[in-house]
Amino acid sequence: MQKEIIMANTSVLWYTSPAKAWTQSLPIGNGILGAMIYGGTEKDIICLNHDQLWTGTPRNTIREGAPESYKKAQKLALEGKLHEAQKELQDNFQSVFTNAYVPFGNLEIVMQTKGRAKNYKRSLDLATAVAATEYTCGSITYKKEYFASNPAKMIVIRLTAEGGKMTFEAQFTSKLRGSCIVSEPEAIVYLDGECPGVADVEGYEENFGYSDEPEKRGIRYRGGIKVVSDGEIRRMDNHLIVKEATYAEIY
Repeated sequence: MQKEIIMANTSVLWYTSPAKAWTQSLPIGNGILGAMIYGGTEKDIICLNHDQLWTGTPRNTIREGAPESYKKAQKLALEGKLHEAQKELQDNFQSVFTNAYVPFGNLEIVMQTKGRAKNYKRSLDLATAVAATEYTCGSITYKKEYFASNPAKMIVIRLTAEGGKMTFEAQFTSKLRGSCIVSEPEAIVYLDGECPGVADVEGYEENFGYSDEPEKRGIRYRGGIKVVSDGEIRRMDNHLIVKEATYAEIY
């Protein structure tokens, strides 16, 4: 069970365990980019989104006869025939289903720790918009801070290990069509994704709504992460490994 502690006269929300669902995660954002933070100890999931990622393609959504239908529904409503007015709008005025907002993907930070996590604390400061996670495994205390910068148009995560060193992997995952690459020599992990060209209003299935025809393809996008650390940074095919670090910054 999630425990939430709101201290008197403070702007900080505290939790004593990681989030187990999206609705329990902590939000940060800068008006364009947003993140929902789970704060896991072995695997920390940061759900990312961008305000311009939607399903669909450019199309004509004007419905023939819509102005006349609107006037008819208005007349019915003024006569007190509300159900008839509603049916008229649904049958003859409303256009096609609008496009759906879709997530960018997840950033996953997989920690290599020894022992069970203790003294866990997860928080969000509502005054500074900084989220944080802290816990101890063995003799090492791990701390993570997360914030979204509007001037820099980025999300930043700072990891530190006190009393020892840390090793972790950083990778992208996504339910949308896409692939990950690691650039050389910058060691930037890129997620190249594509939004569905057609929205599935009944539910989501993998690869639903995608087309290889250029005019039917959805929004294509790219996002990336770079790591700065005092540890060793290893480039893999689609992710990064940071070894023996006391600090690391992901942005």
